Amino acid sequence: HDHLLAEIIERDAAGRAIKHTGDGYLAVFDRPDVAVERALDMQRAMRARELTIRVGIHMGQVSVEPSTGGHADIFGHNVDWAARAEALAQPGHICVTPPVYADASRHLNSGVCSWKRHGEYAVKDGETALDIWEPHEANVDPMDAPRGRRLYGAHPAIWRVPIARNRNFTGREDI
Repeated sequence: HDHLLAEIIERDAAGRAIKHTGDGYLAVFDRPDVAVERALDMQRAMRARELTIRVGIHMGQVSVEPSTGGHADIFGHNVDWAARAEALAQPGHICVTPPVYADASRHLNSGVCSWKRHGEYAVKDGETALDIWEPHEANVDPMDAPRGRRLYGAHPAIWRVPIARNRNFTGREDI
């Protein structure tokens, strides 16, 4: 299945499988929406083979440098954030960070994928929490919760803030 995953990543030259890690790939894509589409394609292909993979996607600048054996490797804090997003995904699911959601959700209509916001999660104690979004196909249920520790819930759809009248508000005697 590694060959199939590399084929999906590199289709139409919009993505590049940079490094095979033995049990996964590090890949770069031209655009976040392409990364999400390819992740959905990979999930679909693996489900057809009764296999599951986890995918994490983040966006930002990375350094691509030559490595041993003539292969390339990628470095930078954005690679670390993608790895943390992947660590939070349940098998068979995709976790993305807010910048990926903000960009990709504008380009992918609901026929391609639906989105679920899970809230803020951390992989390890003491590290910065990631606000996790999950793209999923309409016929596939999103995960109940990511694998990490939930720090904060998703924002409520309607904020319920008690409002008290402030009679000492300067300039508004009629309140």
